[in-house]
Amino acid sequence: MKNPPFLPSLFLSTLSALTLSAQADALLDMINQGHADADLRYRIESVSQDNALKDARASTARLRAGYETGDYHGLYVDGAVQSLGVVGQDFYNSTSNGKTGYATVADPAITEVDQLFLGYHGLPANDFKYGRQRLQLDNERYIGNVGWRQIEQTFDAATWVNHNLPQTTLTVAYLYKIHRVFGDYVTTPAGQFGSRSPLFNLAYTGLPGTQVVVYDYLVDLTTVGAPLLPAYQSTRSRGLRLSGSQPLAQATHLLYTAEAALQSNGLDNDHAFEVHYSFYEAGIDSHGFSLKLSREQLGSNGQVAFQTPLATLHAFNGWADMFLQTPQAGLVDRFVTLGSTLDETPVALIYHDFRADQGGAHFGSEIDAQVTHNFGRHYVLGAALGAYHNIDLIKATAYAPATPSTTKAWVWVEMKL
Repeated sequence: MKNPPFLPSLFLSTLSALTLSAQADALLDMINQGHADADLRYRIESVSQDNALKDARASTARLRAGYETGDYHGLYVDGAVQSLGVVGQDFYNSTSNGKTGYATVADPAITEVDQLFLGYHGLPANDFKYGRQRLQLDNERYIGNVGWRQIEQTFDAATWVNHNLPQTTLTVAYLYKIHRVFGDYVTTPAGQFGSRSPLFNLAYTGLPGTQVVVYDYLVDLTTVGAPLLPAYQSTRSRGLRLSGSQPLAQATHLLYTAEAALQSNGLDNDHAFEVHYSFYEAGIDSHGFSLKLSREQLGSNGQVAFQTPLATLHAFNGWADMFLQTPQAGLVDRFVTLGSTLDETPVALIYHDFRADQGGAHFGSEIDAQVTHNFGRHYVLGAALGAYHNIDLIKATAYAPATPSTTKAWVWVEMKL
């Protein structure tokens, strides 16, 4: 007896339905096994400058919320949204609110995607990501998320992190768009950089107490409607960094860092140049207190200076942010840092002396101070000050844009879930 002709098609339809149902269940499990995170930061920032601009006061609250799914055959999705609102009135120039008579606080009131990427870690000791993501390499001198600002910098990128070799981390990335702290939808080209930037970073921790990093960054940037300086457009930065600590006595350690790099024009930059970078630091950490002596040099050939436009720039050369772009004559920053980490209350006091790499002009000095206190695992209260004093503005303007004496102060509270 022959089977009714509809039975094979019925069997295939049933099998297809069961397969789709199993796949749907697996995708639901992927979502249900994920985890959410959120943080809320309220901050008051004030800026006073020795120029014609009105003093600024920015009272802002930033909410960032995200969700990372569980695995589906090694695949996962991570997404987050960030939203910044002004509490009260915006007595500051956010770079996009039209308040150009006030000093700048680069915290625009916007809501936008923070991260959205597809990840894969189905291969042991490997992690692949594609999409909009946070990227922080080493001390963020070249590549960072600018986490100090309320709206962070993120990257449209393909990244690969490999841990197959013992005590070694290889990071390879290709950046194809940069979402900057000014927001994606500002009315100027400042919001985004177009990019064709491959990055290579190899870190080794096999030496006692020491990390060695070799890197090669080819950064190629474009904007819409505004030209970039030659050192921004297309560069290649190759360097070596060594940092670590060694025990000297009970609860006492020697701290050290040494770094050297060469930056030259990239393939798409017709302005040929070579400039050098160096950073040296030595210090002592003992019983919760630390003292560090540091010198950073961003070299210049007299026409072009060493630039790192994708860095977390607030962390370098003073918190008053007077040298976000390296002056044409370069910059030598000598600074002393006193620190304490007692009783869940980190304290830092820093003195900077700024001079030109070429010509020796004195670009001024700065005192920075910060204190934070952690209340359990979820709450942080902090206050900080950056006071920059330009000693010789006339000489400085011969080599760099005017840098008026500036005082910035911050108070903030942060909640992390």
